[in-house]
Amino acid sequence: MERYNLRIGYIYVTDKPCIISTILGSCVSVCIYDIATGLSGMNHYLLSKSGNQERSTRYGDISIHKMYKIFMDSGSKISNLRAYVIGGTSFLSNNSIFSISQDNVDVAINLLNMFQIKVLQQNTGGKVGRKVEFNTVTNKVEVIVLDAIESSRLQVDEAEEWKK
Repeated sequence: MERYNLRIGYIYVTDKPCIISTILGSCVSVCIYDIATGLSGMNHYLLSKSGNQERSTRYGDISIHKMYKIFMDSGSKISNLRAYVIGGTSFLSNNSIFSISQDNVDVAINLLNMFQIKVLQQNTGGKVGRKVEFNTVTNKVEVIVLDAIESSRLQVDEAEEWKK
């Protein structure tokens, strides 16, 4: 089966069989699928809100709205949509890092609730990174917990992204 590795700030929506994967620390991914049309998608965002500065999908509010619009424009009905929310690791006990992680999770849950999309599972928080694999055939999400070394590398990578 084809694989698509999702980077920070990207959205991937397809009706083809594939595995969409990404690696998350404080970032969050929302996986959405339509039980009627077979359309499935995932996003990967770095920060919760754009604050009206930049209209980039690196921000959860922009990314989730854009993914929702793709589903609606493709003919999906809200009652047929299901979602998973993954990520939001807080690597440090530092309050600002915790706040970023929790804000990332909160924006996903709040917007999905606002759009009335049923959240099937939430795998968020904690102190370790996650590898996420979303199978668009089964619409199942596999979450693989990263070890301490991989998590610390991920923490450095995300810190570099925040500077951009």
